[in-house]
Amino acid sequence: MTTNNAIIERRPMEKDLIKKDNRVIEGYLGGFDANTFKLLLFICTDLNKGTLVKIDEGYKMTFQTGDFLKTIDFNSDRGYTEIKKHLQKLRSVTISLPILSEDGTKEIGYAGVGFIDRFKVFKRGEMTVYISDEMMPYLYEFNKNGTTILKYNLMKQFDSYHSLRIYELLMRWQNTDHKKVTIELEDLKEKLGVKNNYKLFGAFEKYTLAVAKKEINEKSDILMDYKKLALGEAKGKGRKPITHIEFSFKFKQVKEAEELLTDKQIVELTKLCVERVKDTDKAPMALYDWAFAQTKEKVNNKKGFYKYMKAILEGDIAIFLGQLTMNLTPEKRARKKAEDICKELTEEERQQAERRKMRTQELREKEEREAEARLSQEHEKLQKGESDAKRISEEFARKFGGQLFPNAD
Repeated sequence: MTTNNAIIERRPMEKDLIKKDNRVIEGYLGGFDANTFKLLLFICTDLNKGTLVKIDEGYKMTFQTGDFLKTIDFNSDRGYTEIKKHLQKLRSVTISLPILSEDGTKEIGYAGVGFIDRFKVFKRGEMTVYISDEMMPYLYEFNKNGTTILKYNLMKQFDSYHSLRIYELLMRWQNTDHKKVTIELEDLKEKLGVKNNYKLFGAFEKYTLAVAKKEINEKSDILMDYKKLALGEAKGKGRKPITHIEFSFKFKQVKEAEELLTDKQIVELTKLCVERVKDTDKAPMALYDWAFAQTKEKVNNKKGFYKYMKAILEGDIAIFLGQLTMNLTPEKRARKKAEDICKELTEEERQQAERRKMRTQELREKEEREAEARLSQEHEKLQKGESDAKRISEEFARKFGGQLFPNAD
């Protein structure tokens, strides 16, 4: 049992990895914008450098607001106001989670649980979040049978909340053989928090599905697509309404591998990756990517590629797990750390430039839409003026028999 005021040592992981209970991923997560959702993800990583402490009412974590703000490329001069806004939204969200029987095999009810109980944010650049005993296991305790591992440094690149949610819903199934997920339309709307926003499917597709597909394919490690399924009954003589969305996805590294491996070989290697990392906090596809890159350095044709990659996965993967860095001399370890920092800075600058480019494009498109709207309004006013003039002229003609000055001699 953890005593009060004891500092909790979180399970060692790569700093930007997030482990989320699948029941949280499948739950209702409406009411967020992209940066509020990123704050929740950030709290669950080791990037925040915060201290987690057990208290009477649950747990508390204190960390620097600047650590989060710099990951979303935000001007810290207004950081206090920005953080307060996102924490208020985060505190207002409740998720329904299943209550399990004592043996964990049967759902006996549902519980409404808040992500954070309360928070404090200080102008000096520090904040504290309080997490309940009920919510804590879903955010931090590793469950190899029901946990999805995500990368914060990848997900922070998304500008749309819908991209973030759809990406993690797909990654929930990353370790399965068939990368297809079918979700009932109304259930999907609820998971995205837009159940009452889009009455027409065309609008829903344009502002959620199409945006998510574009961002995920451009910025993530997977390629995704979707199909619209009409599984219901048609009303009258009309077409059947869209009732389900079938998502399909594949890792970009796997797509490249299709030129060097058969489908059966890819499935076998993926299963081997899952088996090798099942007792660690490493993502199976991260191991797959590493082994694929190692193999490609030695074998660049289809002949022998599978055997070489399988041998790597069945052999010593200590380098992948990061264990061999322990054997480096202090000088080499310092040089490696400096090289890693330089790589991170270069990548961060590239990502910032891409985000600025996207924001500029969005502003330009917004100005064009506003200009078109103004022209449309002016055109409508002009048409209305011409219509009014014609109506007055016709009334005048009917009343005075077409005479311009009816009282004149």
